[in-house]
Amino acid sequence: MTYRLASRTSRLSASHVRTILSLAAKPDVIAFTGGMPAQELFPIAELKKKASVEVLSENGGEALQYSQPQGYMPLRRKICGLMKDSGIEARPENVLVTSGSQQGIDLTAKLFLEKGDTVICEGPTYLAALNAFSLYMANVVHVAMDDETGDGYGCP
Repeated sequence: MTYRLASRTSRLSASHVRTILSLAAKPDVIAFTGGMPAQELFPIAELKKKASVEVLSENGGEALQYSQPQGYMPLRRKICGLMKDSGIEARPENVLVTSGSQQGIDLTAKLFLEKGDTVICEGPTYLAALNAFSLYMANVVHVAMDDETGDGYGCP
């Protein structure tokens, strides 16, 4: 069977992030890349004892059910409360919960980029963002992060 893919998929290349993460998953590797925090820093005990019990006790069925594409409403309300504590007014209908930064970058690129648009990024930058921008056929321009480090792309 032959599948017809969108023409933009011809711009896809091997995922550098997937390669980095597969190498970082090896037990003998200490990863200084890939955005992977040390697992021992995850608050597993607190999540097991408090957060999951609280959510499942109060809203178990709703929490485990499919919900709005924007994310679980009680979580969106909680995010608004945390933002208010930081002086930012937000309403739950203006909050979108993603499964991670890459999904947020992809959705933003999908929403705002037209073929040929220019995206300005500090260099070096997040590889997976570059892949997303490329998929939506944007031109990426790298700029130096500061006067001393350059940008990794030959810029002073």
